[in-house]
Amino acid sequence: MELSVRHGMREQSPHLSRPTWRLDPLRATGAAAKVATRPREERDWPAVATRLGAGLGLWLGEIDRVRGRRHEPAVGVGIEEGRS
Repeated sequence: MELSVRHGMREQSPHLSRPTWRLDPLRATGAAAKVATRPREERDWPAVATRLGAGLGLWLGEIDRVRGRRHEPAVGVGIEEGRS
């Protein structure tokens, strides 16, 4: 959410410009219930996890934005970890 606000993209996004994104975690829960009723070979749990993760990420980002918490860019952090 912070990036979309910082770069003026929130208003341009059809999804983020309306308050309906706030229901995304609830919708993901509904999607999980629907997926659980499908035959095992048709269940797409990674899609449900992605949807839930994106929804929760939007919520956490919005909470940080409202509280005034800013995160500085961490370009390159973690890239060299684990290399010898």
